[in-house]
Amino acid sequence: MIYGYKRPLLDDENGENQLKKVRVDQLVWEEHGLSKNRDALEQLLLDWQQGDIVIVERLAVLADSLNHLLDILRVADKDGVTLQFRQEGITNKNLHDMDLAHLVEHFANFQSDNKKQSNALSQTTAKKNTVILGPFKESNDNLKNAIAMYHSGYFTLMQIKEQTGISKSILYRSLDNLEQQ
Repeated sequence: MIYGYKRPLLDDENGENQLKKVRVDQLVWEEHGLSKNRDALEQLLLDWQQGDIVIVERLAVLADSLNHLLDILRVADKDGVTLQFRQEGITNKNLHDMDLAHLVEHFANFQSDNKKQSNALSQTTAKKNTVILGPFKESNDNLKNAIAMYHSGYFTLMQIKEQTGISKSILYRSLDNLEQQ
């Protein structure tokens, strides 16, 4: 299946400039541009199957940070899914003979886009809600339970997420970290 993934961005709030003239079997649309609660993306990570293709306009549409991008790339690699980034002209499988300078330029643009997006959204949210923003860490108990459920083999990734609140990408990152220790 070929998926298209879009979400509101600072410079494209309605997603009108994303995936123009691209034919997909299913379009996945995130309703907000925030980095948290990306339910449509999380569902896509759970639904995709080996051999599927996910097309996004640019790196910043799919991920909110380099670590987030790395998590998604690892999940895609484990699941045998191809990610295509139109603006950069790359996939997770092939960089099309790109030299290191151009690759670093893409990542610098990605980081800059995400910083602008994050700052603007944080300011807007803080003004609306007058809350103090800070980093969120998953509960150690929930993460331990999610890992135990995964290793038991009795639970699907969706069941693990529903019972623990731990997303597929966080679970895989934690499993990778455990393997490296």
